[in-house]
Amino acid sequence: MKYGRGDVMFANPMMEQLPRRRLEDFQLKLLQKQLAWAAEKSKFYRELFQKAGVRAADVKSLDDLQSFPFTDNAALLKAGLYDRITLPLSTMVRYGLAGTAETTATQGDVTHDIDRLSRALIAAGVNRTSTVGILGDLSDVRLLNFIYTTEAIGATAVPMGVDESRWNRLLDHLQLDALVGFDTCIVQLVSQRQASDMDALPSVKNIFCIHQTAIQNDTPSLMKQMKVKFCHLYAPTALGTAGMLYPCERRREHLAEDYFYAEVIAFGSDHVCQTGHMGELVVTTLQAEALPLIRFRTRQAVTFTDAPCSCGRTHRRVLLPPSL
Repeated sequence: MKYGRGDVMFANPMMEQLPRRRLEDFQLKLLQKQLAWAAEKSKFYRELFQKAGVRAADVKSLDDLQSFPFTDNAALLKAGLYDRITLPLSTMVRYGLAGTAETTATQGDVTHDIDRLSRALIAAGVNRTSTVGILGDLSDVRLLNFIYTTEAIGATAVPMGVDESRWNRLLDHLQLDALVGFDTCIVQLVSQRQASDMDALPSVKNIFCIHQTAIQNDTPSLMKQMKVKFCHLYAPTALGTAGMLYPCERRREHLAEDYFYAEVIAFGSDHVCQTGHMGELVVTTLQAEALPLIRFRTRQAVTFTDAPCSCGRTHRRVLLPPSL
């Protein structure tokens, strides 16, 4: 699962380095299938598309997606899981929560998320010799899939739970190379250990910090003196994954474009911005089986850049606004 070129490591080198033209052709085929699947299988999207007078068959280019209606958190909550789901719950391999939102997944969805998350872990240097602690409540599927991803890489996964005394035992007795958790949980761990005059994170080299909103290199003040590399991962509840955006070895954010088609919408309007302009990130899933998302408004400010990255990844780079 790990392939390298100099100091750069790829989880899926063929896809991560796919030439732009081929990548966009691939996206279009996936988009057409995703729209047709949502229209046929999801009551929510079937009614939404009918009301807007749009059809999947009318999409001949990626730009044609602009004729489709937006969705947002309020609309998804109002519809509920059972109107959005595309298959009977009995066919799913997982039912759980992403934050407070209900979610479910097929085996294909879980496999896709392992592929996405492995890109972030491997880019940060996690390999089969690593020991990775997963901190927090594993009833949240965004965290749970890190267990499977770590094991798929061949590294050792250490579920750490939410018991602070367990955190301390594991940190003091295991040589953890990396730590995964939501930002609030990681701050809680470090604060508790520093208050007890313990080494904050002995042996930990990488922290994968999961956030509900995307941030630009924002490290809590109590951790700024620690010799730890932070990898900030954006995980809004509606997506059910922390693998949409991930930083490469050059600390630049890449979008997993084989799984998500992204648009940037001008603030205060429904119009797509030109590349390089700041606006709201709008996301459409391309390979979701259980719960597709079509033109989901994230309320997150971003900018795209088409400038190539020296890491060799061809997937678009996303620039986030500086944290306040």
